Parts: sequence; structure tokens; C-alpha cells
Amino acid sequence: MTKKKRFVILLDLFLVLFALAAVPLTGWMFTAIPDCPATKLGLLCPSCGGTRCVRYFFSGQFAEAFAVNPFFFALILYLGAALVLLNVGILLNVKQAERTARAMTGWRAVVLCAVLFAIFGVVRNFW
Repeated sequence: MTKKKRFVILLDLFLVLFALAAVPLTGWMFTAIPDCPATKLGLLCPSCGGTRCVRYFFSGQFAEAFAVNPFFFALILYLGAALVLLNVGILLNVKQAERTARAMTGWRAVVLCAVLFAIFGVVRNFW
């Protein structure tokens, strides 16, 4: 077994364990972390509702997840697609899927997601 295949299998195992722990972990975070100071001023930061979005998503309540923070919901789906393509590319040896997954998780994609996240944070205060 190659190093790439071992890495992908370990990544998959980690993500499965994270998904199993996500609901109780986000439930704890929801109660333990105080409100963002910006919400006291009537502003919403880009990540407001992110914890609830992840909690609803892993609980199977997709409509609620999308309602609290559509950007996180879209990001979860985007990263899920990248993970599927990475698995198909490396484990099944499909080169085009592996190249697409690498492009989806490369530095350009990360910068684009960060810019879109910042734009979302500004725009959501005017809805």
C-alpha cells in the first residue's frame, strides 16, 4: 500500500470519527462559548451560526443548517465533494479525479473561499 493510500484511509477514518463526535461537540460548544461581541452591536460576523450549522448538518437537519449559515453549509458540501474526488482519485487510481481534488484544495481555492467568506460576512449584514 502506498503512502498516498494510507494517508487517504487515515483521513477518512479521522473524518468518520469527527462526524460521530460532531453533534455532541457542537452541542457543548453551543452552550460553552459566549455570544460573539459583534452580535451585541447588531452585526453578524461571517461565522455567526457556524457552530449551529455544523450541528444541524451532522444531525441531518439540512434546511436548518442552510438557514443559519448558508456559507458554512456550502463549504461543507464543497469539502465533501473534494474528499470524494480525492478518494476516487487515489484509492481507485483515477488520475483526473485526483487532479480535480488537488485543484479544489489548492492554495488558489483556499484564497477564493476566504475572499468569498469575507464578502459573505459584509453582505449578510444588509439582508
